[in-house]
Amino acid sequence: PDGVEAKYRAYKVENAYGKQKRVTFLHGICTLGDTTINGNGKISGTLGEIVSELLSMQEKNNWKLWNVEATETEEIEYYNDNLLDLLLEVQSLFKDYAFQYDMSTYPWKINIVKLPQNDGCHGRFSRNLDSLTISILQDNLCTRVKVDGKEGYTDADTVSKYGIISKVVYIPEGATEAQANRYVDRYLENYKEPVVSIKVIIRGIKLLEKPTKSIIDSFTIFIISAK
Repeated sequence: PDGVEAKYRAYKVENAYGKQKRVTFLHGICTLGDTTINGNGKISGTLGEIVSELLSMQEKNNWKLWNVEATETEEIEYYNDNLLDLLLEVQSLFKDYAFQYDMSTYPWKINIVKLPQNDGCHGRFSRNLDSLTISILQDNLCTRVKVDGKEGYTDADTVSKYGIISKVVYIPEGATEAQANRYVDRYLENYKEPVVSIKVIIRGIKLLEKPTKSIIDSFTIFIISAK
């Protein structure tokens, strides 16, 4: 959002044209992926309570929960997952809310805000934009789940849209039937639609023939990849 500072981790640096470099950045929230929770268990409560407990497991306390507008309750289960995957899973369960990441002060803050009811998206093509590519990745797409060692299957509500794409999942030993069903439902929820990736290729404005004098136009990032 406007006015909220963000920091990025340099993920990959490649040679481009001449002396230029092509850099792929990941948003600072990727640091949560550095912590993996060993074993299995579950966390229940309100959205704020679940996120707060997840953040308490960080190996390094980079992030803290700040403002929370949600009061609904849910439950998640983890099986040797990293914190970033779990945070994104939590976000998918509360579809009426969004996470905002404020990195203007440290530790960085996560705000949970209710989404506006009037959906919309606005994009602007600037004069330094070279290209914008949208890719639809279907590698993990799944519309039917079978549990290893059990008969029957569970279909996603998108099976009529994409056809039968079956995957076998393995449920940890000792899980109850309710836990197994919950895992299957969440697996389908996460993979029932293809992943849409957006790649934007831009040129640093100060490298243009007629650069602006604005200090904000001094960036020299050439490629930003987002998913």
